[in-house]
Amino acid sequence: MQPSATRREFMKLAGLGALGSMFAGCGTPVQSTAQRPNIILMMADDMGYGDAGCYGAKKIKTPNIDLLASVGMRFTDAHSSSAVCTPSRYSVLTGRYAWRTRLNKNVQCGHGLPLIENERKTVASMLRDHGYATGAFGKWHLGFKYTRKDGTFFTESQSLNDSPDNADLYYKDIDYSKPLYGGPLDNGFDEFFGISGSLDMPPYCFIRNRHTEGIPFIEKLRITQQRAGYAVEDWDDTEVDVRFTDEACDF
Repeated sequence: MQPSATRREFMKLAGLGALGSMFAGCGTPVQSTAQRPNIILMMADDMGYGDAGCYGAKKIKTPNIDLLASVGMRFTDAHSSSAVCTPSRYSVLTGRYAWRTRLNKNVQCGHGLPLIENERKTVASMLRDHGYATGAFGKWHLGFKYTRKDGTFFTESQSLNDSPDNADLYYKDIDYSKPLYGGPLDNGFDEFFGISGSLDMPPYCFIRNRHTEGIPFIEKLRITQQRAGYAVEDWDDTEVDVRFTDEACDF
């Protein structure tokens, strides 16, 4: 269903950004919306309980979020499995604590291996089993299975889950022309458009489904607050939010 201009603007303002993700499920055309409503879940990292006007925030105006709260439900007793991105995303999608996996602290880097176990049921796979088309847009940050240049895959002992810095040799061993496995398409989503980790984590490139858009290379170095690392030609941090929003609205 194509969003109206108003809905598109709401999605731009209400939480879909470089530090967030949107997970969507659309009911099939044969089902009426009364039987199978569309589902949109927006997840914003580092957004606190008191950051929206409907919860008392004063410094930054959030009229679209406030409107959503006024016509929907507002919760005042909520709990999170973690205060940071990778483990909280794992919990939202699987319903499990992230410390039941190998990740017992911190977050993954952009080249981290898949954190969701093979055949693990997720919210997306459950919805797809019930006839939904599912899509994820934004940062994934739950790992991909990268192919090495010799055709083999990295093992957990070779991964960089805890240290995204000073990893040039690791990056050089990745064949970015090969498909990525263990990501959204292997965990219940029909479509994915986003980035692998946070906006300050290489590789600096968009990923559509199983492939990077372009091949990241080392000559393109990050500036300002970003970590040095592989990036595609003409990568622009300021365009990331816009691309996420457009792709999500098109879905």
